[in-house]
Amino acid sequence: MDLKVGILIVGSLYWDGQMCAPACKQNCQNCSRESWRQKRLRMKDAVTVEVPIHYGRRSKTRGNTYSSIVFDAANKMGQARVVPCLTSVKTLAELVGEATAMWTAEKNGDNEYNEISAKWGCVALLPHPEHGLESLIPPDLLKGWANRIATEHANYENRISVDRSGRLLIDWPKQVKGEELNLDLLLATANFPDGKAPTEKEIAKAYWEDDLSHVDYFIKNRKSGITTPSDNTILMELAKLLT
Repeated sequence: MDLKVGILIVGSLYWDGQMCAPACKQNCQNCSRESWRQKRLRMKDAVTVEVPIHYGRRSKTRGNTYSSIVFDAANKMGQARVVPCLTSVKTLAELVGEATAMWTAEKNGDNEYNEISAKWGCVALLPHPEHGLESLIPPDLLKGWANRIATEHANYENRISVDRSGRLLIDWPKQVKGEELNLDLLLATANFPDGKAPTEKEIAKAYWEDDLSHVDYFIKNRKSGITTPSDNTILMELAKLLT
């Protein structure tokens, strides 16, 4: 049976390198993300969904600011983007292929060993709960996914947003428009929080201390329709620092 897969995106995977490939002649790191989107995703069919998210991890590559969003089922709802994959999957190998391609884009093309996780985050799977109950999703596929996760088990242990079998621990997302999300499986990058969730003031201060050099991450997320429940307060805290 053909299974429809989508990518649940809560950050720069959605927009990094949009102006890069195919115009870029330098083969810079952002080219891999734009190339992945062009080759693997139906960007024109992207939809906005509600998911429990917040800024929760510092990014060394973005000035040590809180430029990573994490999933947290206990958090209030924010908005993310779901983009359907160009092709459906029938086998575990095809599903893992989509996961590996996404993780390679996440790592800006640097994935020599075809991994799907690291100490800071991992690929997580979210099956449609109703489709699973109706056996539209073969149990062997989900078992095979868990077996694949077991090969990188250290990065899936004791995580708040993903379990040991590589399942994303949130409810199936709803479209903001109220329409059914007509997919069978979702793949997402589950970033791991640094610890206790930062306050909006701490998030704004980190951007300020970085001379606002990477506040574009926050701004581009918002322009792309990716928002957290704290966004308006973060903007207020940034405004205070600018006055």
